[in-house]
Amino acid sequence: MDEIEDPLQQIFAEHVDVAYRALDGIFDQIYVAVDVLMQSMLSERRILVASQGMSAPLAGIFCSQLLGRRQLDRPALPALNLSADFTTLNVIGEAYGSRECFSRQIKTLGMTGDTLLLIASSARENVDLVESVGAAHALGIPVVALMAANTPNLDAVLDQEDVMLNIPSVDPARVMETQLLLLNTLCALVEQRLFGH
Repeated sequence: MDEIEDPLQQIFAEHVDVAYRALDGIFDQIYVAVDVLMQSMLSERRILVASQGMSAPLAGIFCSQLLGRRQLDRPALPALNLSADFTTLNVIGEAYGSRECFSRQIKTLGMTGDTLLLIASSARENVDLVESVGAAHALGIPVVALMAANTPNLDAVLDQEDVMLNIPSVDPARVMETQLLLLNTLCALVEQRLFGH
């Protein structure tokens, strides 16, 4: 992308560029992710959401929209934010290390039929999520991962039942903005499919 002199215009131009490149690169995968999420809901199971770093608040937004609403008045949809309880995260992290913060919760709270949604805005954060994927797979739980570009650690542990929604940027701010757009999109598409007319 060409350099723009005005910093405000540059920030907006980068945002739009990343969002459009993401859509171009993962268009089909977005619909696959919707199918995976819906399968859990139709099986009366839950979406378990784990997120780290700058993307951590996005888990709360996503779960709130499923439990509340996005666009349509409809029944609540089951979602559990594994990132919400800071006491639990701190206690597990202190006792077992940060890599166990989510995997320990998944091993205890997860059930076959659930879906694990992972959100991280940088490759560094993805390393701590590798254990979560293993815990999910041990229970037969598929994974939907919203990640920054260049995530070799996570790519190596995902299998063909999982869905990777890779954001084509390594700038955490641009990644987080695009992840929010994708999460809003996933909620809207799930609502339309389950409750739209």
